[in-house]
Amino acid sequence: MKNVIMDVDTGVDDALGIIMAIKSRKINVLGITTVAGNVGAKQAAINTKKVLYFLNEMNIPVLSGSETSCRGEYITGSNMHGIDGLFGALRDVEIETNEIHEGRAVEYLIETIMENKDKGTTLILTAPLTNLALALKRAPYIKGFIEEAIIMGGAVECPGNITPYAEFNIYKDPEAADLVMNSGIRITMVTLDVTNKVILNRNHINKIINTNLKELVSSITEPWINRYKNKYGIEGCLVHDPLTVAYAIDRTIIKTRRTNIDIVKGDAIQRGKLERKDDGPSCINVSIEVDDVKFEKVFLECLNI
Repeated sequence: MKNVIMDVDTGVDDALGIIMAIKSRKINVLGITTVAGNVGAKQAAINTKKVLYFLNEMNIPVLSGSETSCRGEYITGSNMHGIDGLFGALRDVEIETNEIHEGRAVEYLIETIMENKDKGTTLILTAPLTNLALALKRAPYIKGFIEEAIIMGGAVECPGNITPYAEFNIYKDPEAADLVMNSGIRITMVTLDVTNKVILNRNHINKIINTNLKELVSSITEPWINRYKNKYGIEGCLVHDPLTVAYAIDRTIIKTRRTNIDIVKGDAIQRGKLERKDDGPSCINVSIEVDDVKFEKVFLECLNI
């Protein structure tokens, strides 16, 4: 069983990904770090802890990380996930500040990767890559003990979802993404090219057997589904982060191709855009195809365990 650290900005799809990862029993979630993205890093940690409380998995540590990008810019979401990131779900669950180890995400990444250096650690990152970039700056030697970084981010052959050029996670901190991409770590990128092809709808949710879990998933996804309907005309919602977790569980869901990637940085109009390049070591596996039927199977298998 793989040792995994998840790095998230817990909104709706991060929450679904966390539920999948923990309930699958196919990966060992050592801990969860949070970063600003959909919501602030502290709020993401609170949301994460609430999800773990619901799952009765309070022993998994949650540590909040950077509220700003590597350039010091405050990272804010689009309110697509509601004010608190979960549309008010689990509002009655109270979390103490000392339960989220505020500001310790980078330290935790370094310590835990080194504590597990003999077996290796897989990172599942479904948020801006600031925490990992800061960890690599502080302790570059950890890259030798990261088995793989599975990243939800980027768009290669399709438009972005925050600008015509860029996907949200990469756009919010392209400098961090560039550092990670050029670190030599084995990387798989689950991009919009495949996540845009997988839709979670009410029929899928109704197949969840556990009534309490079904109610939770419905409560956090229903407002999201309605927003997708109003904005894009989609009968359901995209599930970028659960698809990324599903790939960590079952590699046959997504096909990838080894690719050299450059990232547009700074304040350019194409900030956050992924560009193919011809030279350099090709250590990045970029998603090119997805089996949406297999994703549905894995999603429901995880939630119905």
